[in-house]
Amino acid sequence: MGLLSLTTYFEKRIPSIGATGLVMAHYALAAYYLVFVMSAEKVAREVKGTASPETISWAYIFKTYLVSNIALYGTILYKLIKMNDTKAD
Repeated sequence: MGLLSLTTYFEKRIPSIGATGLVMAHYALAAYYLVFVMSAEKVAREVKGTASPETISWAYIFKTYLVSNIALYGTILYKLIKMNDTKAD
């Protein structure tokens, strides 16, 4: 995310596209294991050490967070690709 911040600050479109792709890959890797492979109960046990109703609720919220970030950065990537290049890179 630091690379994405720098490329955005310096207004470099092409590097921003690459950095956004890296952030998406980071979230996609975490989402693959924590959302699609592991159940919410298993995530709660692995991270919090217990599978109480509160920690299972936390696990579902965390899974939603990961998926929503993939959607967010996917939207950002789409808009960066479709954006007119007004400044030369």
